[in-house]
Parts: sequence; C-alpha cells; structure tokens
Amino acid sequence: MAWFVETVKSAGLLLLLGGAACRYLLAPLFIDQSAARPAVARRTVIVMATGLTLAIAAGIAASQEPVFDAAQLLLAGLFFAAFCLNVRMNTRGLQVVALAAGLVLIGMQAISSHAADESGSLAITSNALHWLAAVAWGGSLLHLMLLPWSALIDIDEKNEAIESLARRYAVMIFAAFALLALSGGLLAFIHVHNADAMNTSAYGAVLKVKMALASILLITVSLHLVKIVPACRAAASADDLRSALRRFRRLLSMESVLLAGMIVAAGIMATSKPPGLAPFLNPQSWSIEADDIPLTVALQPVAGRLSQARLEISAAVPGYRFPEGTRALFSMTLPENGAGRSGVEALPIGPAAFLGETVLAMPGDWRFDLALYRPGDEVILASYSVTLPGPPLENDMRAYLNLSTIGYSPANVITFIVGLLLVAAAIWSIRIALLKRAPLWMMPAGLANMMLGGFLVLSVTFVKTYPSSFWVNPQPFTTEVVQHGETLYRAHCADCHGVTGRGDGPWAIEDRGSIPDLSSPHMDSHTDGEIFWWIKYGIPSLDMPALGGELSSDDNWAVINFLRSLRHEIPPPG
Repeated sequence: MAWFVETVKSAGLLLLLGGAACRYLLAPLFIDQSAARPAVARRTVIVMATGLTLAIAAGIAASQEPVFDAAQLLLAGLFFAAFCLNVRMNTRGLQVVALAAGLVLIGMQAISSHAADESGSLAITSNALHWLAAVAWGGSLLHLMLLPWSALIDIDEKNEAIESLARRYAVMIFAAFALLALSGGLLAFIHVHNADAMNTSAYGAVLKVKMALASILLITVSLHLVKIVPACRAAASADDLRSALRRFRRLLSMESVLLAGMIVAAGIMATSKPPGLAPFLNPQSWSIEADDIPLTVALQPVAGRLSQARLEISAAVPGYRFPEGTRALFSMTLPENGAGRSGVEALPIGPAAFLGETVLAMPGDWRFDLALYRPGDEVILASYSVTLPGPPLENDMRAYLNLSTIGYSPANVITFIVGLLLVAAAIWSIRIALLKRAPLWMMPAGLANMMLGGFLVLSVTFVKTYPSSFWVNPQPFTTEVVQHGETLYRAHCADCHGVTGRGDGPWAIEDRGSIPDLSSPHMDSHTDGEIFWWIKYGIPSLDMPALGGELSSDDNWAVINFLRSLRHEIPPPG
C-alpha cells in the first residue's frame, strides 16, 4: 500500500500549500468586502489544517529517512503557522517566511522523487516545477470547492469580485496546465526512454492514464475561458450570477475528479520504478531443462531497436525433434514492477527450434518462463532468471537538449521543422487571443498545438546520452584508416574480443559468451560516439579497461572504423 500512503501525502500537501494560491485568487473578495473575510479565512485555515494532518500522518507511516522526513514535517508546520499568522497580521515578513517554507518543501519533494536518481539537475528542476504547477492548480481547486459560496454570492451584488475570481482562476489554470505539460513532458522523456518502455512497463501504463486525464483537463481549461468567464461577466442579476456560478462549480467538480485521478496516478508512479534507460543487451545464452529435455535459449538484440530482442529456443541434444504440433509460449518479465511481455508465442524455425521476439524495457533481474504445449495436452514448463545490466558508464549519461541530433537523419530534420511550425502557430494564436483579436477558444487550441509541436521537437532534440553519442566520426571510412584501426585493435583489443571481434580471444576462453560479439548485428544499434566513449573510459561491468590514456582520439575513431568494417564493406576510392 505504499502508493496509497504516497497519494495521501500528495493530497495533504496540495491542501496545505494550496491555501497560498487560493488567497491570491480570492484577493478581489477582500476589497471593500470585509464581511467575507472571516468566513473565507476560517474555511481556508480548516482545509489547510486538514492537509497538514494528512501530510504528517502519511509522512510518519512512510518514514524511511527519519531526519529528512522530520525536516519536511517541520517545514510544513512552519508554512502553516506563518500563513495563519499572516492572515491576521498581514506582514511582509510572514509572507516571506511562508513563501520560503513552501518553496523549500516543494524542492524537498523533488529531491526525494525518482528525479534524484538522474544525473544532472534537469530532472529535479522539472519535478519541482511540476509540483509548483500542481499546487497552483490542484491546491487552489480543492480550496475553491470548499468555499462558503452562498455567503460570497450574497455580498457580491455588483458581480465584480466573482467575475474577477473566475477570470483569475481561468488564467491560473491555463498557466498551470502549460507548466504541467512542459515539466511533465520533460520528466516523461527522462524516465521513459521509448514507446517500447511505455507500452511494456507498469510505470508507462500509469503514465498513459495520467496523460489521458491531462487531455480531458485541457477541455475544462477551454470551457473556463470560453464559457465561464464570459457568463460571469455578462450576468445582469443575482439569478444570472447564481446560474453562472452553478456551471462554474460543476466544472470545478469535474476537475476535482480529474485531480483525484492524477494524484492517485502520481502516487503509483512515485512507488514504481521507471524504465529510465534500456538495458545493455549483448548476445548471450543460457541452458535450461524442460522435463529432462536440455534446451538452449539464445538472446540476440534486434539491430536498430534499443530494447527489443529475439529469443531462439532450441534443443541442446543433437538430432532431437519436437513432436509435430508442439507450441512454445514464453514470458520475459521483471517481477519487481511487472515490466515485460507474457504469453509470447515463439514460431517454429525447424523441427528442433523456435524463435520469438520480446521487449526488455529496463535493467534488472528478468525472469524467463517457458511453456511447451505438446500434442495431447501435455505441458512442459521451465524457468530461468537472467540479469540484464544498465548501460555502461550509466552515471556519465545526461538528459539534455542536443541540437546535433537534428541532422542525424532526414526524418529528424522533418520532425523538427514541423514541430517548430506548430509551436510558432501556437504562440501566434495565444497572442492574438490575449489581445482580443481572436476568440478565446484560440488559447486552448494554441496550447494543444504547442503540446504537439513541443513533443515533436523534444522527440528529436531531447536525449539521454553520453556527451559524445552524436559526435560524427572525423576519420574517413577508407582502407588506410581501417587498416590503421585494425593494427591498433590487434594490439589493444584482440586478446579479449578475438581477431575477428567474435569475443573468442585467448583471454576470453574462461568467459566465453560474456564478451560481446563485435561483428554481430547489435553493433548497428550503437552510434560511433557511444563506442568512442566506451573505448575511452572502459566498461566496468564487462571488465573492459579504459584506453583513453593509450589511444589518441584519432586512433579511437580509427578503431571504430575497423569495427564497422567487420559488418560493412569499405566503399571503393573515389
């Protein structure tokens, strides 16, 4: 139930911190209307106190780092005390204390999230901005739902304050949604590396639900701008105002349901391990027995696909044949979070072998389960556990914007240009709507365009790689360079990798199969820049030494060209 505790904690913090956002929204009601102040202030403090209680209870229940957790609870109490005192005294000093405590508390949520496991500051910054937007929208929404609306309507005979409240909330939710989409998009790109990971991991499944809820939220943003604000502005009587506010509250109720779903989704995601990075897939095999039948399972990465692999299941006994009509179903799953695929059917490729394809979305201890269905309803089961490591030198990888990736392929160039055009059109439509030269519905339409365009731009330029991953090999792919690279390779690499790169060098005899085959198709999945980084700094998980002190950069690139020649012909001169 860790996700439930995390959900309660998030809801409590939104109730607590949302008091500050709601105070900004309600500022018009305190102008020349002192009668509203006590009722609103009392309700706000009660809601915040409830949030503080929930946050403290959840923090105690989930306490894993007593000092850090105690600091969060103290900050929450300080924020509550400073806010409540400021309601009565209204001094700048208390405002600064409350603001500082709230911002530090949001920062502490960011550094205790999955973002803290990522290299660099981008993930933590994005998470903090995500929390800030959630407080601005979600926190104020919860407070608005619990306001004494009847009292507010009775004292607002001129309709000016209520119209101002609706307008302020519409602007706030619009800005908060834009920030939620931007920060959430960055976090999604950081934590989920590709569509395979999104579709085969528990984290990705919940993320898709959260994105669906956010899409519905975009509709409510549109309704606030197009329907609610104009209705409040046009209200000519108290009855008109009450009718407009009924629609306003119905929309707030819908958003409350969306918010509840998003908080639950966020709680599940916070307690699930994100895919983060694809595992480092090397060709490997293992032996298992199914009802005394020795089998060999060989895993081969799919060239050009970051997290896909083929599994060949074959009889290890010479001359053995599976009975005609035998079916083979297998699963590759990560028990700790449900990632992977189950019930994949491997197709026969001969009388003694089957071949299937699966997705391995993240590093970890994977479980391989095999079921052979023989004619006559006989089922033979077998299992095996295999550890798939993360990428080499994982701590060297950074998530950042890299414009050099645009020119990596024609498809990238087209995607980037289309994305930029959509973003430019979105900015134009939002601008003319703000200047009242176009209908208000142009703002949410522009925001939707901006989200799509931003996704296209980020899909090309936002990468999580080594600094050199997209460097272009400066050495030409010629016979002379390849021969020079081969000389260097034989001197520094052949003892392990073998003369032809098959992982069968004299030093690899005892660890045959654990050293990657540099002549196999999986090499085409890696850029020259990635291989450059591995040669320079080594691969500790494979006991590969760093050669940066023995090879110059030009020598390193020459060795890479030789490795490419193991699979690709050298073009003729001229």
